[in-house]
Amino acid sequence: MLFFRGYQFFEVFDDDSFRISTLKYYYSIWPKQSELLIDFHYHERKADLYKGHLHIPPKPGVAPVHFLINKHIPTARIPIEDVVRFMITEVGVTPRTDAWQSTLNETEAIFSANRTK
Repeated sequence: MLFFRGYQFFEVFDDDSFRISTLKYYYSIWPKQSELLIDFHYHERKADLYKGHLHIPPKPGVAPVHFLINKHIPTARIPIEDVVRFMITEVGVTPRTDAWQSTLNETEAIFSANRTK
């Protein structure tokens, strides 16, 4: 069993159409009663770091054994639909509906058509 936690922070920039812009997000995936597996971030950073990035955290109490542990691995801005799709297709999470692909495709199309950055 896996757990997902997501935080998204928005700015409304068009009150009439309720268009928003993502200021930052944090998407975390971890197994039940265990350590964090992967963390996707998008937020303002120092000039030498990437706005969109992911983290592979170390296991608690274990010395890092991989050179990518705790690094800022660059990514593009990742829609939440991609994270959900990753969890279903790559990690084996069971979707709650058979219509998961069409639902994700529809909501991601809206995001893509209206994205500001």
